[in-house]
Amino acid sequence: MNSQKNFHKPPVSPKVRRHRRKRRLILGGAAVVLIALIVGIVFLIRGCTAGSPPESSSPATTTTQPATTTTESSSQTTTQAPTTPATTEPTEPQGVDDSYFDNACFIGDSRTQAFMMYAGPANAADFSSKGLSISKVFSDKTVKLDGQELSVSDALGKKQFGKVYIMLGLNELGWSYPEIFADRCGDLIDRIKETSPDADIFIQSILPVTAARNDRGDYINNARILQYNELLKNLCKEKQVAYLNVREAVEDENGCLPDEASSDGVHLNKTYCQKWYDYLKTHTNAADYIPS
Repeated sequence: MNSQKNFHKPPVSPKVRRHRRKRRLILGGAAVVLIALIVGIVFLIRGCTAGSPPESSSPATTTTQPATTTTESSSQTTTQAPTTPATTEPTEPQGVDDSYFDNACFIGDSRTQAFMMYAGPANAADFSSKGLSISKVFSDKTVKLDGQELSVSDALGKKQFGKVYIMLGLNELGWSYPEIFADRCGDLIDRIKETSPDADIFIQSILPVTAARNDRGDYINNARILQYNELLKNLCKEKQVAYLNVREAVEDENGCLPDEASSDGVHLNKTYCQKWYDYLKTHTNAADYIPS
């Protein structure tokens, strides 16, 4: 019996029990604080991680590709729409100003007279006269220059010009041999080349007449005018000078001079003289109008 009593634990005193209970409370509280601290640290780490962009996200600054470039990546292809270039409306040619004609000379009959009166450049030489024909160019004294009365041919020898514009043929439409008209026009071209070798020479097409004037049945008619214009065009090809089809500036869809353009069916009024002049101002490069 005495040997069995030796295996029993001695009774714990109240003081020891209080001490143990206090230690357990302290350890438990410490454990709770430690757990709370660990949890707080975990939440803090997660919060910081959530506020930062993931490494696979696109950077804040992107590079803009050209409008027509396609950017490819392993995950997707993005095509940017091309930018439509700005367009400008075509503008009508404005032509040269009046000063371009300061060194020009105009040779012609009463049609050229009206042109020079209503629209022609003020500083250009005017060798036009009523009833002037290609034969009178070499014979009749129709030009007043420096106090002298001279023929057109002689007047050309008194001054050099940079440009010479010729419109003749209306008064020659009744000639029996139109080829003679073309030959004499060739003589005039040669004279200009002799007296003003650097001049640009422009042979202008004979302008049409109105339908009413055409229908009178005499030699002044549009068929005859077309025949003479073809002779002039061939002459320009031979002489290598410009042929300006100025009739296209004033004719209607039937190839006639509109009724509104003339009071007598032949001579142009101020409005249509201005159309003629505007055409000359936009057709200035002689080399462009040499027939081929």
